[in-house]
Amino acid sequence: MAEMLQRMGLDPDAVQQQMLRQAMQTFDRHMAQGGYYEGLLSGGNLASMRMNTLENNQLEDLCLLLPEQNRLVLRGGCSSTAGSGWRELDVEIPLQAADPQPQTVLTDTYGSASVQLEGTQGTITLRRTPETAAWESDYGIRLEQDRTYPILGIYNEYIDLCIGELGASFHPVVYLLTKDGVVEYVDVLHCLMFGSALVCQNPIYIANQGVALERSGSEVNLRQEDGSVLELAPLTAEWNAQELPYEVTGAFNDMGDDQFDWMDVESNGSVQMGVQDNSVFYQGYADYLGVVPEGMVLGVWTNETADGAPGITFVAAIKYDLYNETLTLTMLNGQNPFAEGKTQLQLIRCPDN
Repeated sequence: MAEMLQRMGLDPDAVQQQMLRQAMQTFDRHMAQGGYYEGLLSGGNLASMRMNTLENNQLEDLCLLLPEQNRLVLRGGCSSTAGSGWRELDVEIPLQAADPQPQTVLTDTYGSASVQLEGTQGTITLRRTPETAAWESDYGIRLEQDRTYPILGIYNEYIDLCIGELGASFHPVVYLLTKDGVVEYVDVLHCLMFGSALVCQNPIYIANQGVALERSGSEVNLRQEDGSVLELAPLTAEWNAQELPYEVTGAFNDMGDDQFDWMDVESNGSVQMGVQDNSVFYQGYADYLGVVPEGMVLGVWTNETADGAPGITFVAAIKYDLYNETLTLTMLNGQNPFAEGKTQLQLIRCPDN
């Protein structure tokens, strides 16, 4: 597929990004309009559907159509709650590059945090101030200097953004409003507790009639089409509490390099790992942070070990192969606890007892 697109004068990476954006926008629009999300938060079903939408729109899996001369269509799809669980999606790809249109740059600053978004390229900058320095004693997060982080997992077209707070102390949350009126968010402090990868969480579909974001005190509200105002902080806390998806829970072994390492993840987020040929044992917590093309993003935090060694934190994208019962772990941030220096690892699911 990539070679064929290149022969047509197209950039495969740009086409791939267009497919992922169109598929995810269609999925989010369908979920928000239909209200099907209400029963999907438990068991991680919503996260699985979003991951399937990304996974099944990779270029090598798509059907290429030429309905008439000078027209190119790629046939993909998105997850659905109806019928076979899949909605077909045709995306027309322009064969001639259009004049580039200037992207709207969205920005906001609140307290020690600022955000900038241009298309799907977004960054969040945190400044070292007394309120972020307090994170070290409160949460174990050390910000030694000003730092800018990319935002992972953003696919939509956005018309507004705003930074607010969640709960006590300085707890910044970046809210993004799509052109379809759906709210997405990046819980900055929540992500930083697992490392240094800031991931856009699943959209809050209940807030699907938005026209503008506005800060009220320290929190952000959504102004809706009918003129009413919806508080986003309670919804954010509710959507943060999603269970882990089935695909990433269970017991998995790594038998590579003549060593025996293992990981056991429960749906409530409890995680245990035996690494370095099962000589070091970690206990801690895993949390779902969002989805990227490499998989479902989990942040993992562990306590210090029984012999006093410090705990570890890392962020990984995890993709489960149902047919081979293998789990591919791609490191996004932190040290790979199973294979130092490696960015990718495969684990095998243990048979159920």
